[in-house]
Amino acid sequence: MATKVEQGMIGLIELFHSYASKGGDPKQLDKKELKTLLKTEFPTFVSECKDPAKLDKFMSELDFNGDGQVDFNEFMIMVTTMTLVCNQLVMGSSKK
Repeated sequence: MATKVEQGMIGLIELFHSYASKGGDPKQLDKKELKTLLKTEFPTFVSECKDPAKLDKFMSELDFNGDGQVDFNEFMIMVTTMTLVCNQLVMGSSKK
């Protein structure tokens, strides 16, 4: 049986590929797929971002290699960064 960490890793892999497989390249998220993923899987984050231009900028910043798509490595950098920020918020609020 997989551990919680292994289940989480498998879940992220499956999540990425479930959205990437909806369009052209099954190994990359295009802008539409990424936007759908963010709106569906990160609704709190998206709802906090009131300015659509900021969301577009965020999505373009994820594309580190500039190919117009987000690959799995770029996706994982996003998830890791968001997790670190959330951890800081949780730990900051628990100190009060």
